[in-house]
Amino acid sequence: MNIQQLYYFEAIARLKNYTKAAVELSTTQSCLSHSIADLEKELSISLFYRKRRNIDITDFGLSFLTHVNKILEELEAIKEEQQKTLAPFTGTLHIAFTANMSHEYIPGIIRAFNRNPQNHNIHFTFSELQATKKAIEDIHNGFLDIAFGAKVKNPDIDYYHIYDEELFLIVPKESPYAKEKQFCLENLQKETLITYNYNCGTRYFIDKLLHQYRITPRKFVEVETEKMIASAVSSGLGVAIMPIISELQNYNVSVLTLKELTMIRPLYMMWKKVEYPRPLLKNFINFIKSYSGSM
Repeated sequence: MNIQQLYYFEAIARLKNYTKAAVELSTTQSCLSHSIADLEKELSISLFYRKRRNIDITDFGLSFLTHVNKILEELEAIKEEQQKTLAPFTGTLHIAFTANMSHEYIPGIIRAFNRNPQNHNIHFTFSELQATKKAIEDIHNGFLDIAFGAKVKNPDIDYYHIYDEELFLIVPKESPYAKEKQFCLENLQKETLITYNYNCGTRYFIDKLLHQYRITPRKFVEVETEKMIASAVSSGLGVAIMPIISELQNYNVSVLTLKELTMIRPLYMMWKKVEYPRPLLKNFINFIKSYSGSM
């Protein structure tokens, strides 16, 4: 039994005529007859019987037809899904990105991408990236196609550097440091550092920075997001190294630069490492690479 025989059987059962079925299927009546005869022999049942000039389906054939229709419906669904997957200009992409990217970078990408009329049938779902490790997990599980944020190394993920973002020292407004424009990194040794936990790629960057300058803060307080960091600093729990977010003006904090040091964290586009990414995803990734290269 093969798929072709099932399509032949369904057409004959529906049209009740070998000649009409042969025309619809672009084959010969002889080919249909031999194929159905082989199928009946394999099943050890009669599927059709002659009724004057036409044919009709047997009770066994009706029962078999029920199962065949279900099989062919599933096959057509698979074909349709495959066509959508292989279409480079149709479908939906699920993207997560850091809060700061929602103001200029991501809207700029989408506007530029949509200037090409071919891309008008591509849709997006957006979510805020809370932690890089969670985003990588979602990419693995198929919930996300692409994430934008700080890098957490994973052998199953491909990375592309998109741009760099400056980090600053954030202190409570009541802090003695708030009166200064700059902060000496060595002062962190007597301060509590409010920082990201290890689900976030920026934590690895900050650790590398502290190790490079041999700085060990008096204490670490780990949180999940930049808003939580800003809230903790605003409450006087410590100081922080983080980018300037738009919501920062709502917190009771001051922003300082570091003396003789500019802190720059690299940000990346991340997607699942596969030999043959679906054309839609590949199309968008190539666009991002071109777009980032022109910034």
